[in-house]
Amino acid sequence: MNIYILNSGVHLKDIISLHVALQDRLEYDLINFRKLVQLSITFRTLTNLQVSVPPVQPNHDLINLLTVREREN
Repeated sequence: MNIYILNSGVHLKDIISLHVALQDRLEYDLINFRKLVQLSITFRTLTNLQVSVPPVQPNHDLINLLTVREREN
C-alpha cells in the first residue's frame, strides 16, 4: 500500500517543471508523448487522491474540543 501525503506545491512543481523542461513538439513536428505520459501520471495521482478515503477513524472528542476552543476565541 502506497502512502501519499498530499502536498499541492510538490505536484504543481512537477507539472511546471515538466512543462518548462520538455518541449511540446519534437523533430519533424512530432508530438512529445513522453511529456504527455508524465503529465498524465501526475494528474492521475492527484485525481486518485481526491476520491480516496484515508484509512483512519476520526476522533470526534478531539474534533469537538477543537471546535469549542475555536468558538471561545
